[in-house]
Amino acid sequence: MIVSLRIENFAIIDHLLIELRSGFSVFSGETGAGKSILITALNLLLGERAYTDYIRSGKESATVEGVFKVAENSPALRHLKDRGIDLLDDGEIWIKRKIYQAEKSNRCYINHQPCPLSLLAEVGRWLVDIHGQHEHQLILSSERQIDILDAFGNLKELRARFAALYRQYEERGKQLLSLLRTKQLNQQEMELLRFQMQEIDQANLSQKEEERLDLKRRQLQNAERLSQELGLVTQELYEGEGSLHDRLGKVCATLRQLAKIDDLFSSLADSLENISYQVEEISSQCTEYLQGIEFDPHLLDELEATAAQIQRLKRKYGPTVADILKTRARMEEKWQAIQQTEDDLEGIQKEIGLLSGQVLELAEKLSAERQRVACDLEQRIKKELADLALPRARFQVSQQREKAESAEGGSFPDRERLPRFPFRLTAKGADLIEFLFSANQGEELKPLARIASGGEVSRILLALKCCLRGADEVPVLVFDEVDVGIGGDISRIVGRKLKELSASKQVLCITHSPQIASLADHHYVVKKVMTDHRTSTMVEQLRDDGQRIGELARMLGGGVASEITFTHARELIEAREP
Repeated sequence: MIVSLRIENFAIIDHLLIELRSGFSVFSGETGAGKSILITALNLLLGERAYTDYIRSGKESATVEGVFKVAENSPALRHLKDRGIDLLDDGEIWIKRKIYQAEKSNRCYINHQPCPLSLLAEVGRWLVDIHGQHEHQLILSSERQIDILDAFGNLKELRARFAALYRQYEERGKQLLSLLRTKQLNQQEMELLRFQMQEIDQANLSQKEEERLDLKRRQLQNAERLSQELGLVTQELYEGEGSLHDRLGKVCATLRQLAKIDDLFSSLADSLENISYQVEEISSQCTEYLQGIEFDPHLLDELEATAAQIQRLKRKYGPTVADILKTRARMEEKWQAIQQTEDDLEGIQKEIGLLSGQVLELAEKLSAERQRVACDLEQRIKKELADLALPRARFQVSQQREKAESAEGGSFPDRERLPRFPFRLTAKGADLIEFLFSANQGEELKPLARIASGGEVSRILLALKCCLRGADEVPVLVFDEVDVGIGGDISRIVGRKLKELSASKQVLCITHSPQIASLADHHYVVKKVMTDHRTSTMVEQLRDDGQRIGELARMLGGGVASEITFTHARELIEAREP
């Protein structure tokens, strides 16, 4: 329920604090006194757009605050908790909206914490349901009518199950279409990857192989030089006359002779003899290398071509062979990822086939439940309308489906690539729900939005609220001039219905009807007063029957009380139920 409403510098309101109670409360007052301003201020707390025109002339800002008390299991509390807003004690929610003239902006607070305007709107729809003669008549919307039907039939859980399954189907559908759209690109990329990997593989690259090929190429390039100079080396070391090996032998023989004189020369001769062996070994290796030198221009051409290919690969895939091999490994990973995508595509197609069957089955079940519930709602509304002096009125729930061929593409394109349903589906199911109404016998049933008068809409709205009072989780109902287009005994009946609603909801009603006002638990009067030569709106709660009789007399007299209106007002008060 709304515990209190505080308004400062808003329109013609200077400062106003309204403390509200549970049950049925009415607000009355002369036209232009400011009753609609209260609704506007309350709408701001529920997340509607703010304008600087709302700020009282000469003031820099305007403030609207409200304190709401809700049940422990309220969706509003759950929503705040999920959004990280601290909860207050005793299940209260404190909301503040401040509008600034200079900043052309406004500030929003919930439980003393700054919050975005969107959060006010999200929470507000669980706190208060406002119904008036214009923008708040959501009953006229077919989108709202399917929600009303489901709420009446306690189909919330079934519809939530369907919505979750349908969202899963759509999500998988989006994945499938995304994979289908990229499949051709993947195939092109796989062809490129296949060519590139084969190109690298054919080069048979390795760090050691590159070094071997490079050495062989240098050998072939320098074969003549190697042959000439190695020949000279072997001659100088071992094979030629007066070679180093021969000279070392002579020196070694001399040292052996001197060793007969001194043993020192024996060790020197041994060392020199080892050197002679090393010279011989070096000469042998040079001879062996010389014998292996090839003079093969064709082989050199092949090696030059191989070296050129490796250089091309380096320019394309990396500055070194190691880099090329790393690139090859990444290509392999990408190839496997694309191949996995192909596998995923097949798996998702199978999953969608299964989901589509489940979606269709649950849609049919939801439709069957709605058909059953619609019959019950029609009977209940008919009874309520008869109580509201519309005994010959007819009310019917139209339940239809839109063929898939005439439906739009849905939430994603290329829908023809998905399993086809025989009818259009949304997250709310397969049904198009529309309320049909006829006020008089013999008249054709037509959509409620097209034919109902203001007074008839008010009574249908009230009848629906009476039918939904056990299923509707919003704790506060606000009726803005629900009495438009009705009067007399019908107003009295409307008042009794509002009174019945207040047994489970806090009901606030702005009214010009004395018959409705007389039945309220609490009566507030909205007045204009002059303070310091400025007009302000104030709200006064009528505390006793005497004050209420006076206000009812004024309402009965069109603004002017008389002996007759006073008598009638007393009769209305006395006729109230205990």
